Amino acid sequence: KNFTASLIDYNDNVSNARITKADGTMSNLTVSIFGDKYYSNDIIKQNSFISFVEFTILVDTEYSNINITLTDEDYNPVYEENGNLLNVFDLIDQKYYVTIICYDSYSEMGSKVFIQNTLTITFAFFIDTTVPTGKIYNENGDIITSSKTNSNYITFVGEDMYSGLKSMYYIDQNNNKVIYNSNTKITNDGTYSFYCVDNAGNNSLYYTITLDKTKPSLLFENAIAYSDTNNSFTVYVQDSNTTHLYYKNPVMSIYSVAVNNKYT
Repeated sequence: KNFTASLIDYNDNVSNARITKADGTMSNLTVSIFGDKYYSNDIIKQNSFISFVEFTILVDTEYSNINITLTDEDYNPVYEENGNLLNVFDLIDQKYYVTIICYDSYSEMGSKVFIQNTLTITFAFFIDTTVPTGKIYNENGDIITSSKTNSNYITFVGEDMYSGLKSMYYIDQNNNKVIYNSNTKITNDGTYSFYCVDNAGNNSLYYTITLDKTKPSLLFENAIAYSDTNNSFTVYVQDSNTTHLYYKNPVMSIYSVAVNNKYT
């Protein structure tokens, strides 16, 4: 008698099918995946996305005979193995199907082989190795391409065209990792590094920007601004971020950049 079962997802990182065999007994079948990005076995959920292209499919069952076949999205065979272990390499981004056929066999008088208790399971998953992308926007909705901005606030938008975004984060000026929610306005001055993660586990690049709305200030030594003096004096620039001090004295027609942000 043939049985067809679907995989049931549990929280113990395996996919299980529980079926009743022809003799009335219950049998369990467990499918696990071992990938290079995982420290232990991880679940292959129906229609899930994974980001690694080399992994092993392991079938744990009471059945004596097992066949595992991997086909691409057009159902062309890619890998096949008679046994409970299938090693997979060099897959590309697309949908794949895994078909597992299990059966018991016995022979009468050593002549004819009989097959019984056949179980067929087919499920699909996607390979997605493409990293998501992101953009930082200013208060006017314009994309910021520079490393610094004096916008009143900034926002971050992640994008993933295949498996979709799972989460977004930013690293703040205190090196804290913070979950970023869409359309949240970042208003405090500081340097922020944004990134996002897709549903296959791919991480985007870091998008780093410094938000600086504070104007630099000038410090005077031996002088007071907007006053006369007959002493030599020095002017310094003070700011938490990189700045340039420009100066022009009475004999200059254009401004020049001061060395080390000070002018004497």
